[in-house]
Order: sequence, then structure tokens, then C-alpha cells
Amino acid sequence: MLITQIKRKKQHLCEITLSTGDCFLLDSDYCAEKAIKENMSLTEKEISVMKQESDYFRALSRSLWYIERGDLSQKGLKIKLKKAGFSEKATIDATARMVELGLVNDQEYALRLAEKLLSACVSRREAVTKMTLRGIDRDTANWALDEFECDPTAQIKALIIKKYKNKMQSEADVKKVFAALQRKGFNYSDIKCVLKEYSQEIEYSED
Repeated sequence: MLITQIKRKKQHLCEITLSTGDCFLLDSDYCAEKAIKENMSLTEKEISVMKQESDYFRALSRSLWYIERGDLSQKGLKIKLKKAGFSEKATIDATARMVELGLVNDQEYALRLAEKLLSACVSRREAVTKMTLRGIDRDTANWALDEFECDPTAQIKALIIKKYKNKMQSEADVKKVFAALQRKGFNYSDIKCVLKEYSQEIEYSED
């Protein structure tokens, strides 16, 4: 089979037309690197290899684009690549290459994320949830959180000053704040300890 036409398309692609009338798309940079040109003779096996290599080439480029715009876990990068339409093989291989280059590192990402969340007064339980939603496995999330000293009562006090201080004008208000802090994942005893400073008579429930 001969390549009868190479036509530039949008999204950095080239449309390759064969003498059989069949067409397929390849990454334009890949075409340039491999010196793919018109009148080149190709076998079916060579075409299959080109498609796989081009897909991987594009997955690498897209991975770099994603990483430039923010931290990603391995799982997070794979999800983005799959959503973008890349094959399973290209997704796995491109992610592995990013890990090999040190551009994706779950441990380092987990440490940065843990520090950011704890500094924002996010409870440990909620922090683990947020980290797993970003593709960090639970063990790595807990390991990263263990690397930082964190006083949950200090977090609760900071949240009260920032968000709830003016919302505790009555015992009912204090109970609502108590429930809100529980929903944020803080421990019952830690919340009770802090809120006792605002209300000595309130009866708390662990429900």
C-alpha cells in the first residue's frame, strides 16, 4: 500500500490516505519525526505500529500539558488520558513514562496535598477522603498526613474564629456548629473540648 496523500488536520493531526482509499490519523509531530511522506510504501503491520506509536506520542504530549497545569497522581493522569480518548496501552505507557521522568510522583504529591489541606484546617478524615478522590491511595494519604504535626483542636478553634464565631449566639447555635464540625470529620471529643469554652451547659450527642 502507498501513501497517496498527507493532509494536515486540526488538533495537531495528519490524515493519511492510502492507495486503497483507506484513511487514518497520526500525530503531526510523529509524522515529521518518522519522516512519513507521500508515496511511502507500508504494510498492514507497519500501519498498526504507526498508529500505536502515534497514540503513545500524543498521550505523552497531552500528559505534559496536563502536568503543566497542576499536580496529578498516577490514577488522576490515567483518568484524564482515558477521558481524552487514548487507548489503554497508550495511557498506561505514557503514565509510566511520566513516573520514570519524575514528573508524576504520588508520594511527593501526597505530601504537598496533605500540607495544604491541614493548613486549611481540613480534618484528617476529610483530608484522606479528598486525597483519595485525587487518586492518592489511602495508605499513601495516611503516610503523608503522618509526616505533619497537626492539632485538631487548634484546627477547630481556627475554623470557629474564621467561620462560626458570630453564629453561636445561643445553645441551639452551638449545637448546629457542633454538628457542622462533625460533618467535616472532626472527632467528637475534640469538638466537645473546644466548644465547652463557648457553652458550659450544652448537652452533646455523638449521633
